[in-house]
This record gives sequence, C-alpha cells and structure tokens, in this order.
Amino acid sequence: MGDPVRIVDLAKDLIALSGLDPERDIEIKFTGVRPGEKLFEELLNPETKVLPTPHEKIMVVQAEPLNLDGLNEELTSLIEYAQIGDEKSLLAKLAALVPGYLNGHAPKLMPQEKLGRILLLGKDAYTRMTLRRILQPRYVIFEAESESEALHQVEACHPNLAILDFHLPEVNVRRLCAKLKRANGDARLPLIILANSSETTSLNQVLAMGADDWIYKPIPVSILENRVERLIKRTKGEEGGLGAGKLGG
Repeated sequence: MGDPVRIVDLAKDLIALSGLDPERDIEIKFTGVRPGEKLFEELLNPETKVLPTPHEKIMVVQAEPLNLDGLNEELTSLIEYAQIGDEKSLLAKLAALVPGYLNGHAPKLMPQEKLGRILLLGKDAYTRMTLRRILQPRYVIFEAESESEALHQVEACHPNLAILDFHLPEVNVRRLCAKLKRANGDARLPLIILANSSETTSLNQVLAMGADDWIYKPIPVSILENRVERLIKRTKGEEGGLGAGKLGG
C-alpha cells in the first residue's frame, strides 16, 4: 500500500496545485475526529487466516465462506430493528455480525487498571497520536519529541517499554537506546523501533542498535498490541513480576 499520507499534507498540495497559498488564501482548520472516523487502517482482523506464498513478501488471505441465506436473515433483522428504533438490539446484532465492531468507542479492556507504562518517542505527532489511540485503553502513555525530553520522562516515570520512531532528526539511535536504558536505572527497559516499510532494517540490525524489536509502518494494530504485551510481560517476569503486573489508571 505504500507509506501513509497525512491529510494536512494532501490539503496543502491541492491548494498549491490550484495556484493558491495555504493559510494565506485558504485556511486549514483542524476540527478533530468525528464519530466513526479512524486514525489508522486495519486490513485484517484477528479471525482472518493469512497463508504464505512462494514469495516471502506476498501473502494470501483465506476468507471463510459466507452463508448467504443466513446473512440475508441477519440483515433483515438489522433493518427491522432500525425501522422500530430499537437501537440497543441493532447495535448488539451489528457487533455480532462484524468482527471488531466497537460502536465508535475504544475497547473497554480493564477500564480501571493499566498493564504498564509506555513512552512514545518521535517527532511526528500523527504517529504518536496513532500509537496512543491504539495503546491507551490498556497502558499509561507518556510522550516525548526529543532525546532530552525522553530521558527526563524515563527518569521521572520509569516506563515498562519505549517505542522509538526510527527517523529521529540528528539522533544516533544506538546511543539513544543506551542512554534510555541507563536512565531507567536498575529496571530493564525494552525498546521497539518503528521503521518505514521502505527500510530494509533486519532484526539483527535492530538488536545491534540496542533495541528489542521493530515494527514497520503503516502500523499493524494486532502485531503492535501482541509485541508490546509480550515484551512487557517478559520484562515483568524477569524482574519478579513488578507487583501484580497492573497499575492504577
């Protein structure tokens, strides 16, 4: 699919191609996210089966066959609930039909408890916002835009994991990884590096930089959640559990 394009950049390009000047001729307003809008795209859901092919970078999605008669009955029920205004039954039926449907809300996983603290480090506010939206329901999130700010956050908050944007301007990633781990004191700090899909970064290169894992952009939601959970659980196990393994929100 290629790298994601920010809407604001697309808007500026369209204004410039029209012979106008962004902000001077046409104002760009940030109105926030409307109900139902998504900040990231999930191509697959956890129920989807992905099969390999002879080419290592090409996969085949195996979809379950649909029972058209059963689906038509369910759709008829949806229409009937909508016609009589039974919103509760309609939403329940929709949630049963569509895997991952959340009715415009974040999943209510452990609403009063958090599983750990995560530091997001990167210049790109959109990437940090996307990560925060994915991880915030289960983790306490801290953010930093620079090396000095990140080190301060580590010393003050002692995160259980940090996620670093690979392209940090004027930053030596290997040196930064070492500084972050030292700043966390005796507690182990696993690091995940984000890399663009066009990069040829290997796991061995990531480990040589001092990180523990890496994820390509665009950010795959299920892979991110699984790797974050695995690293935090492994770290807590190595350090004697860190209490009950849960933190107050």
